[in-house]
Amino acid sequence: MFLIPIFNEDFEFKRLPYITIGLIILNTIIFFFTSNIVSHEMNRLRKVATELNRTTVQLIIENKAPEYFNKNLMGFDESTLGKIEKDSTIKRNSELYKKWITYYNEYKSLKKNFFYNKWGATPEHLNIITLITAMFIHASFFHLFFNMLFLWLVGLNIEDDWGRIVFILLYIIGGIFSSLIYAGMSTNKGIPLIGASGAISVIMGAFMIRHFKTRIRYFYFILLIFYPIWGTINIPAYVALPLWFIEQIFGASMSAHANGGVAYWAHISGFLFGVVAGLIIRFTGLEKNVLEPKIEEDREKIKLSPEMKAALNYIDKEEYTKAIERLRKHIEKNRNDIDAYNLLVDSLVKNEQGDEAIPYYEKIVELSSSNDKAMMHAYANMVDQKLLEKANPKTLFSIGNYFYRKKQYLDAADMYKYVIDRGNKVLSRIALLKIIYVYVEIERFTDAKKFLSILKEKFPDSMEYINAVNTLNKKGAFNEG
Repeated sequence: MFLIPIFNEDFEFKRLPYITIGLIILNTIIFFFTSNIVSHEMNRLRKVATELNRTTVQLIIENKAPEYFNKNLMGFDESTLGKIEKDSTIKRNSELYKKWITYYNEYKSLKKNFFYNKWGATPEHLNIITLITAMFIHASFFHLFFNMLFLWLVGLNIEDDWGRIVFILLYIIGGIFSSLIYAGMSTNKGIPLIGASGAISVIMGAFMIRHFKTRIRYFYFILLIFYPIWGTINIPAYVALPLWFIEQIFGASMSAHANGGVAYWAHISGFLFGVVAGLIIRFTGLEKNVLEPKIEEDREKIKLSPEMKAALNYIDKEEYTKAIERLRKHIEKNRNDIDAYNLLVDSLVKNEQGDEAIPYYEKIVELSSSNDKAMMHAYANMVDQKLLEKANPKTLFSIGNYFYRKKQYLDAADMYKYVIDRGNKVLSRIALLKIIYVYVEIERFTDAKKFLSILKEKFPDSMEYINAVNTLNKKGAFNEG
């Protein structure tokens, strides 16, 4: 089973999250910049290690010292190589030994200066520089991708809730703390810790406290005897994140070493750091009395930019053309300001430019997936101004999904019906499947089968058709698909 978080219902922000976006960009740039360096160093290290192993075998045979052979015949560990170097019975004047010692010294030098060893948080020689640099180094694309995905999902909210300074302090200080705990728990002090997961775990812990009831949407994929099943499921943060934490504890307890490929102790300690920090910020009055007033002040500065102030004055005077011009300038700099979009569409309608409001309504819908008031305001205005028929099918589909989540099934079906003949093939067949789900939910199986026929006619071999048939079969709507 494959399960990955893709969204949370509080996924919105009123200020551009510079720090979160900056961290993602910085980590990505560093990864692609250093991947060639690491690849080159790794290839060189492998070549030298191969030659070192080959000459070590020859040296052991020449000096008749079979006790140095590895029982598993998988090469030689560093302690064995060190013993050979110090062994006075080894013929040091031979050409073979000179060749061997050259490879051995080069191997030690390459390993000591290997990028991960040099910039990662290696437990046996920690310092403040590597404790920080380690958080920006990733071993593979998927290592980077999943770390940045988790940072994106939780970082936006925490940065918006508590401000940029608190967010970056939590990230850096918590990341250092998690690395120190990892170093203390590690049984192999020579293996470096790299990656942002410890710091991100801190933000996840804080997110659980601040957004305790928020539902996190997961994409799942299950392959049952060559039959794929996929979809999405919503799990509250107070369930999803503790389960993830338990998984980390289980992983740490099952791992033979604290560093067995996954830094479980960095995750565990980082998450606990975030939970404690979140409790302190949330329940000591720091959030309500210090952070919230400052953040609201910053938000008001954005809302009341010179363009916004001028626009409000023009609206009061009913000079809508000038207000529209100012609001458009404001939105160019503040693309996520829902209030500005609402003022703009209202001004366009009052100025008899209703059709020009459509793309701005679409933007409001995009920004308001979990904002009931903004979504309903946009929907009601589009209905009132008869703009639904002209809206982008993706926007109508998003409104349909909103109604479906709210269990307003018939409203959802109406939106999906708009999409069937106007969307692309992928969107159309998904909309048909959604309509069938709607009618199944309210047990109107005749209507469900009607749209099943349309789905079969248009997309007979699609996975949506198969899923729809299976759904109706489970409900006993008919005996044969």
